[in-house]
Amino acid sequence: MEIIIITAAASNGAIGKNGAQPWYCKEELTHFIKTTIDYPVIMGSVTMKEINNPLSGRENLVLTSKSHKDDATGFLYFNSMGNAISYCNDKDYKKLFIIGGESVYKLAMEIADRIVISIMDFAFEGDRFFPEIDLNKWVLEKEDRRKNFVIYDYKRKV
Repeated sequence: MEIIIITAAASNGAIGKNGAQPWYCKEELTHFIKTTIDYPVIMGSVTMKEINNPLSGRENLVLTSKSHKDDATGFLYFNSMGNAISYCNDKDYKKLFIIGGESVYKLAMEIADRIVISIMDFAFEGDRFFPEIDLNKWVLEKEDRRKNFVIYDYKRKV
């Protein structure tokens, strides 16, 4: 199973402020939906609260150390990245997407096969940032220029 980090970040690396993505870009959101549809997504509890409802057409897995028995249905809760990945392996998925936030991305940087990151054409004040991409570990496979952002697709070096 291919493990893929997917995110959008401002040009300064900001991915969030006060528990939310600080901008809206319809074209980037469409890219995210088309890329992740039919595959499971792993997120942290802050990201879960930001999106509020499960993303349709995907299994929504949440990493958390807290009990969520009374939370909204449609989310599956896991106490570790390893347990969430094992669940997806058992279901025979071909791809798995890591969708944030900051602490989940940091965990995933050590195990992901690919990073698909949309860099917006603007900086934004944030309090959450995407981890630095170490080019000793990652190689840029392709880039796709869009109206307000560029999609960079990195693959882990072998």
